[in-house]
Amino acid sequence: MSGGVMITATGSNHGKTIITFGLIAAMKRKGFKIRSFKTGPDYIDPLYHEKISKVECINLDPFFVGEYIDENSCTIKEIFKRYTQNFDCAVTEGAMGYFSGIYLQEPRASAYSVACIIKPYVIIVIDKNELYEKGAGIINEYIEKYIKRGESSYIKGFILNKIQHDEYNKFKYKIKKASGLKPLGYIPYISDFEIPSRHLGLYMPDDTEVSESIYKIVCRLADIMEKSINLEYIIKAAILNKSLNNVNLNNIESLNNVALDNIKPLSTAVLNHIKEPETAESSKNINLLKREDLKVRLAFAYDKAFLFIYKENIRILEENGFDIVYFSPLSDDGLPENIDCIWIPGGYPERYAKELSENKKMINSIKKAYADGINIVAECGGFMYLHEKLEDENGSFYPCIGIIKGNAVNKRKLVRFGYIEVCADKDTLLLKKTEKCRSHEFHYWDSDNTEYSCSAVKANGSKSWRCIYSSKNIFAGFPHIYLGSNVNMAKNLYNTVNFK
Repeated sequence: MSGGVMITATGSNHGKTIITFGLIAAMKRKGFKIRSFKTGPDYIDPLYHEKISKVECINLDPFFVGEYIDENSCTIKEIFKRYTQNFDCAVTEGAMGYFSGIYLQEPRASAYSVACIIKPYVIIVIDKNELYEKGAGIINEYIEKYIKRGESSYIKGFILNKIQHDEYNKFKYKIKKASGLKPLGYIPYISDFEIPSRHLGLYMPDDTEVSESIYKIVCRLADIMEKSINLEYIIKAAILNKSLNNVNLNNIESLNNVALDNIKPLSTAVLNHIKEPETAESSKNINLLKREDLKVRLAFAYDKAFLFIYKENIRILEENGFDIVYFSPLSDDGLPENIDCIWIPGGYPERYAKELSENKKMINSIKKAYADGINIVAECGGFMYLHEKLEDENGSFYPCIGIIKGNAVNKRKLVRFGYIEVCADKDTLLLKKTEKCRSHEFHYWDSDNTEYSCSAVKANGSKSWRCIYSSKNIFAGFPHIYLGSNVNMAKNLYNTVNFK
């Protein structure tokens, strides 16, 4: 099986994200079923991948699972194989620069480290400014900085970005001669192809004006790609089953005919999958089943405020006995009925602090669940929501759940950033004493509650700090959880549930 194609660059802000969007759209027009991936822990770019491809984008994170941790961790190869079944093509967007990874330990945990595992056809995007600054030898210089001569970089072709046709013809042969890579075309400079971003990356797809602008750019870019890049060659490289390479690529369907108004908003995208609660009759039989056969009914928050969710987490929870029902802290009147556990993921609750605070029925429902001993797991934004007060983007404070004493406050600077390894100092809902998992933090807000029960160490060992608020039935903190780094976490959570 092929590893599809990977789009990368020598650094951030070189155009690889918007070019990846355009390629997905162009392939979609041809009628191919595309699975897209994003290296690293990013949540936001994958949401746009999903909007364009109409299929969930999967993270391939080389720190969480790319390095062999122990028998309890998943692997990149397993994840790639699992999510490309029954798909025609795979497109992976690399995070940051191709060799960018853990600081001072590059290329550890980089897009390159993922390429070494899935072996895709790697296409490097070269920005015009970078090309004029460093010349045609830029790719060789970049590769030789990180890997030994003779080792495969998996980079096979290049696309020049923000450049005109005459300039492309001038440079493509020089770069090919210097690097041996195949020229695959160019993207011309168009001023309104610039896309805005906020501190975690692109604006969210629920930012209507911004997201519609991005979708229009993607549609135009897909049109341009039909003429300016070797699209047929790239599609054939992306095909997973090479026996399909003789397929007719002229079956073009226009993405421009898809009305943006018909795109289902993220806040309700999965709420239709909520299952009905158990009937009284079915609950009578609970004592006749073995514990491992019982399903844990887990209420999982999902709406505009809480949407940072890894697909692998959902899969692992379901495979370990959890029956997931989705709810909206913003718009629902309360938690789903007959639940055994609550999970509130990260997101941007600070953008919706007023609305969250005004939903008193939901706040009271979560408070009652906590008082009744229902287990609660909360990541980053979910952790902030559990505090007594949450500061919004404008400096106003709003009362929230209040089961964690203290406030979630805006520090107006990046508090934590990067990969970490978390180790439990005592038994918790997810980690038993001394158990570890791999995670990441990225937040400008902080908590003034310091009653933590785990320690975090940066991936390169340079810093450590305390993290995770843990009580009998709470596991909450700024680290984003990736269950694949230690699937015992899902088993531990399952085993803490008291079945009624």
